[in-house]
Amino acid sequence: MPVQKLVLQFTVMCATDTLEEAVSAYADMELSEIEESISVGEDIGSGIKIISSETLSFPEQVTKELIEIGNDGSFFDCELGRLVDLEDRADATDKPGEA
Repeated sequence: MPVQKLVLQFTVMCATDTLEEAVSAYADMELSEIEESISVGEDIGSGIKIISSETLSFPEQVTKELIEIGNDGSFFDCELGRLVDLEDRADATDKPGEA
C-alpha cells in the first residue's frame, strides 16, 4: 500500500508586541497546545487547508520523507514491506516464465 503525504496549513492570529514574539511563542508548540491556545486562550485560528498532497509509491521516497520530518525512517516499515511485495509480484507478472 502506498503512503499518502499531505502538507497542511493553519493560520493563527495573536496579539503580541512583535512578530518575533509571536513566532517564538508558536515555534515549538505541539498541536494540542495550539488547539488549546485558539480554543480557550487569547488567540484565534482558522480551519486547516491542504496545501499539497502526493502519493509516495517507492520505499526509498517514503524513508527520505520520514527522515525529513524527524522520524528514523522506519515508521511505515510494515506498509513498505507490502509495497515491495506488490512491486515484486508486478515484476513477476510482467516477465512470463521468469517467476
